[in-house]
Amino acid sequence: NFADGACHALYAESSVPGGGMGLFSTKRLEQGDTVIPRSMLLPISDLIEEDESKLYLPNDLPQHAFLVKPHPTMANVKSIPVQDDNGDFATFIASRSIEPGDELFLDFKSLPKHFPFDASTPTEESYQTADAIVADMMEVSRPKVAPVAKTKKKKTKGKLATYTKSKDVKKITAEGIKDSLELVKVALSRVDPKIASLLPTTYIQLNKTSTLGSSYISLNNRSLAWLNKNGKCINDENLVQIRASATVSSEKGIFAARFISKGELIMPIPLYAYGEKEPENHPFCFHSPSSFLVLCSLTFQSFVSHRAAIDSSESATAKCNEGEEGGNAGNCQLGPNAVYQWSPWNPWNDVLMKKDSKEIIKMHATSLSFDLVAMHDIQEGEEISINYGVEWEAARKEYISTKSIQDDTLDTFRQPIRLPDEIVPSAWRIR
Repeated sequence: NFADGACHALYAESSVPGGGMGLFSTKRLEQGDTVIPRSMLLPISDLIEEDESKLYLPNDLPQHAFLVKPHPTMANVKSIPVQDDNGDFATFIASRSIEPGDELFLDFKSLPKHFPFDASTPTEESYQTADAIVADMMEVSRPKVAPVAKTKKKKTKGKLATYTKSKDVKKITAEGIKDSLELVKVALSRVDPKIASLLPTTYIQLNKTSTLGSSYISLNNRSLAWLNKNGKCINDENLVQIRASATVSSEKGIFAARFISKGELIMPIPLYAYGEKEPENHPFCFHSPSSFLVLCSLTFQSFVSHRAAIDSSESATAKCNEGEEGGNAGNCQLGPNAVYQWSPWNPWNDVLMKKDSKEIIKMHATSLSFDLVAMHDIQEGEEISINYGVEWEAARKEYISTKSIQDDTLDTFRQPIRLPDEIVPSAWRIR
């Protein structure tokens, strides 16, 4: 339900054939309107490395840029820089009017030359090649109309008999064209699935594509009803709020804006995949040593804080009951209150989990996602936290031991979260 205006964008399967997951607007936006609120963004400094040859994200695009598909004719957003006391940011604004349910698209020309968008997404060349193939198919597949048969009468043994005579003209039927189109599509999918996904399968579609172009005809339009059923909100302000963390003094945290029941989805966590044996300290990234895969959050979920396994000591309980440590006075919850798991509703998780890690890395896959789910009931005002794991805790303790108590870098410590082996797909593991 988009009526309350608390959700700005839905994460759902893209309308681009074979394009993975995408972002859809829940609001009507006029040209120049902000698409994603500033409060939901990460500073650019958190998204790039000092070594520019290893950019996690180009420094003039917001972190959710990987979720917005490039398109040759349907672009409706563009990136602009934003500055405030918290750092330099980039966000999307509408480049033209956008209706509720419209998928968000970038212009190919607005992307850096070597922008590593998801390899499952058709490129500008894919659309151009598809249009060229359609033009050729129109030329050879246009139905030929057979001449009208001539009926003659002749006398045979006192009776009039009729017979039909027609010229031997090759006639291509609509059914024959459909079979040919499907054959071409199947054969081409073995060579270039992205181009194949843009091709028509009926003569009517072929004719429309020839007139309007593959970029218009190939989209699988998503209705608001479909999005309500299959999409997940990436920033429901009625569910969570961002403010100063209660556990890390200089950073932000995510807090429950209302009561959240056990097992409820707090938010999806779209992920960007890249490969590195010893990953750099990106914010809120998951590392799998058994596959060399690193999965980084593409939205503001990096604000989710760490809380170790349940600490039932008297001091911890006292702090929690007093409203410290992310708890609520008189309603204390010790330990993490949320957990991440693979999104069961994301159809692309199943697709990508069957590929090996090298292929995932090569694809720059951006259609994987976790769900952040409540481990138990969470009260309004309680900070959302997960357990980053014992390795993360040990690394932080070692890091702190090398710093002075006044060191400003203490609260900016970053260490990838190790993925538990049991949730790493077997196809990803290095053999």
